Amino acid sequence: IELGAASVQLFKFDLTKNKDLNHVSKNAGTVDWLINNAGVFMPNLLHKKRDSEIERELRTNLEGTIKFTRKMLHQVRKGVLIVSSVAGIETYSNMAVYCASKFGLCGFTHGMALDYPKIKWHAILPGYTATRMTGFNGTHPAKVGKVIIDAVKGKFKINNGKNINAEEIIGE
Repeated sequence: IELGAASVQLFKFDLTKNKDLNHVSKNAGTVDWLINNAGVFMPNLLHKKRDSEIERELRTNLEGTIKFTRKMLHQVRKGVLIVSSVAGIETYSNMAVYCASKFGLCGFTHGMALDYPKIKWHAILPGYTATRMTGFNGTHPAKVGKVIIDAVKGKFKINNGKNINAEEIIGE
């Protein structure tokens, strides 16, 4: 609405369920900007992780985002922002699977910019943000939200497909 849209639709759904992806893509209509913001974080050393934990992280963070983007691609008019993570460009202890999923999102975003250059593509790297995932410690989500809005407004003069590092922009 702040950007001048007549309406905004928000959908809460499970990226790991194909029927949910189909439902949203059928009911969303044309979208100016698709903002993919999903994440599951289950830190642990690999040998201590259950198969179900690995599957949940990869299916939500990477596979679900890719599949949903595919389903919505024909409906997107202007651009796609994919919320990745600083863990998509750096690695951290006890986070190998999470990092792999977020590195994958950055690579996916960069590749899509090459394959579909008429659409703007950027991976947003929020940094340590005060959400349930971080125990509500870190940068206030509204500051990250402003970076996302500024990205949609085209305020960052960066090439299509490049990352937008919110942590660096916010400076916290």
